[in-house]
Amino acid sequence: MNNPKPKQTRSGKQAASHEEEEVCETGHLTMQQLIIELDKQRQYLKDDLSTMINDSIRPVQLSVDSLKEQVQDFTVRLTHTEALAGENFEKLTQAEGTIKSLEARNKILFERVDDLENRSRRSNLRIINIPEGSERGRDPVEFMSELLKECMGPDVFPRPPVLERAHRTPGGSRSEHQPSPPRTFMVCFHYFQEKEKALRWAREHELKYKGCTLRVYPDLSAALAKKRAAFNAIKHELYERKIIFHLLHPARLRVRVGDETRVFDTPKDAETWLSGHSNKCPIDFCRPPCWTQWFDRDDPTGTGDWEVLLLLAFNNPGKICTKPIGIEVQTITGIPAASTGEIFHKLDPEAGFICKNKQQENKRQCSDYRVRFRCPHEFCYPPACWTRWFDRDDPSGSGDWETLFALRAEFPGQICSKPLEIQVLTTSGNSVASTGNEITTNNVDVGFLCENDKQKKGKCADFKVRFRCPPEFCKDKICWTSWYDRDDPSGTGDWELLTNLRKENPNQICDTPLYIDVRTVDTNQPITQTGQQHHIYSPTEGFVCRNDGQKGCKCYDYKVRFGCPCNCTEHLEDALLEQLEQLHIR
Repeated sequence: MNNPKPKQTRSGKQAASHEEEEVCETGHLTMQQLIIELDKQRQYLKDDLSTMINDSIRPVQLSVDSLKEQVQDFTVRLTHTEALAGENFEKLTQAEGTIKSLEARNKILFERVDDLENRSRRSNLRIINIPEGSERGRDPVEFMSELLKECMGPDVFPRPPVLERAHRTPGGSRSEHQPSPPRTFMVCFHYFQEKEKALRWAREHELKYKGCTLRVYPDLSAALAKKRAAFNAIKHELYERKIIFHLLHPARLRVRVGDETRVFDTPKDAETWLSGHSNKCPIDFCRPPCWTQWFDRDDPTGTGDWEVLLLLAFNNPGKICTKPIGIEVQTITGIPAASTGEIFHKLDPEAGFICKNKQQENKRQCSDYRVRFRCPHEFCYPPACWTRWFDRDDPSGSGDWETLFALRAEFPGQICSKPLEIQVLTTSGNSVASTGNEITTNNVDVGFLCENDKQKKGKCADFKVRFRCPPEFCKDKICWTSWYDRDDPSGTGDWELLTNLRKENPNQICDTPLYIDVRTVDTNQPITQTGQQHHIYSPTEGFVCRNDGQKGCKCYDYKVRFGCPCNCTEHLEDALLEQLEQLHIR
């Protein structure tokens, strides 16, 4: 069943009809309008997008423009900097050249100044170990002039030498309980020839004054002394190898081996040469064989010619080694023993040589022979004689005082009277140079001294020292006397003079004591640890402590003993008798 359509009124029909017309009209216009509208919208979109893009890009563009300006600015500045760097490099190159030229000129000027300084000192001598107070208020010039004439004798100075100046060097700070070694005397001669005579005599003789052995040295600048000291290590090596050398003025080393002579300006050059030289020739190979001199103690007028080793050693102490490794025998006219045709009872290095008359044909007499022995190289070229290491002080007080006077007092008989060399290390084994310490004294005459107040940072390191002595010092044995205490300090002081001790103890002290040991009676303390001053301290004079030389107190009561060469004659005689029994000589 169909729904009936509603009836439309007139007005409704009109509206519908009008609507249809509009639709038709709209449908006709829309196509054109759409195209126009689409163009418009496209343009709108284009403008909007362009605006949006421009608005978005504008900050970026501004940033890019700013960066461009900055890059351009940096480029300009970098170009300018490169130009400046180039100019500065040229200036730096010129400055380096100028500095090198100035350094070379400064070195030349320094060497010239140092040379002039040493020339100004050429008439000076440094005299060490003159006891303090010896002048007794006298003019030092007059005192030293008379001292030199008195000690060196009229053969050197018929009249007192003419001196321009004489004075002691300034003394450093000293601890109250530390021994104070005598200050050095500086002497300026008016005539250079007199200075040379005094120096030459002092090198060849022992200079004594009031029982003290004086040392005389030329006066050198600190720079030159340092240059010469730099050769010490290579000099020690050359001495060990028995190579002849001389230290020339101002600081050059001349070395002679066989016919070859070389001169070195620096220790490094000498060490390089010695290293190459030692590789070419082992030292024992280069050395000649070690032969003794010829000995002829007997002749064949009795039972024969008896050149027995032990008899020869007994009659010539120290001239034959204890265990020879070879023997050579010839007649006193130089004919080898093997060419004489005689019969020999003994011919070996351990016993020596014996020719008996009764063993010869036709009972004729043996020829008169002489012998010599070949010894190990060590006998002719003894190794260096070093003392043990000493460390008597530490730097807890005013510094480290390893002075010879204090060491000899605390270790009597363990250091020779004239050391040839001093070696110093820290107690941990490092070199002195590695510590950076400023060293006050380091020589064989005074010993070693480092003072705390002279250090730029901190205090001195703790050092140990040892000394190289003549080979005889290591061979000789020291025998000590009994302790003597003949005096006490109740009077003017404690006087333990050797002359008085010999009178009171006859035949108990040797003629030439080598060492003296002084200690307090009650505490057995060495004199160097007491802080007291001595008036005489000498193995050849004895010991004197004067009460008026002490500060606010009198001397302690001291005892002394003397170190003498040991007398081994009795032991040699026993060994000789035993050996003679074996050879059927007795």
